Amino acid sequence: MSREAVSTTTLIKGLAACAVVAASLGTLCFTEYPRKEALAFTPGSYTGSAQGMESEVTVTITVDEAAITEVSLDVSGETQGLGAATGDELAAQILAAQCDQIDGVAGCTVTSDAAKAALNAALEEAAM
Repeated sequence: MSREAVSTTTLIKGLAACAVVAASLGTLCFTEYPRKEALAFTPGSYTGSAQGMESEVTVTITVDEAAITEVSLDVSGETQGLGAATGDELAAQILAAQCDQIDGVAGCTVTSDAAKAALNAALEEAAM
């Protein structure tokens, strides 16, 4: 195979890989739920819980017909100085992302994962 043919093949493979990545980024936050434009919630407050490192992590969301408008987390039973200090940061991330695709808090993976699971439970209740 000539160098030019390999270069063209490599270019085509690279472009195809970029297209796949770009297509998948569009659905990153809404793997379990429709895209934001199509979200439909029953307005109200909903609560979900999941096991954290040392306790249940509880997420309470308030939604209107199409968005999460408020988020609060109860992480008070988690490790003092670590998981127990993550509530405000996780709530802000959830509110900004409008889904469970958040960074979480470094060093508090179990609490962050529990918050995501609890959020999903609350979103399932809120979904029409």
